[in-house]
Amino acid sequence: MTDLEKVRLKADEIKIAKHYGKVGQALKLFEEFGECEEALRGYINGTDTKEHAIEEIADVEVMLDQFKYYFLNCEKQVEDIKRAKVDRQLLRMEAEK
Repeated sequence: MTDLEKVRLKADEIKIAKHYGKVGQALKLFEEFGECEEALRGYINGTDTKEHAIEEIADVEVMLDQFKYYFLNCEKQVEDIKRAKVDRQLLRMEAEK
């Protein structure tokens, strides 16, 4: 995806977020979480496809992007927290050796 396509995608996600509002999209996010869990479980146990799991991951990411908008463009804060959590887990893994 080009930078221009990424900008357009973000603008379109914001348009959807504004249209449906936080409550409506929170309910949709819960639905998408469930569908993603089901697809991943199916993939793991061999009753569903990798492609379906990827599609459901994308649905969840679209919804999460909308909540980053609702939370006043908190992308940097989310990235910083992700980095700290990954670093913490790497330390735990190192301690397991």
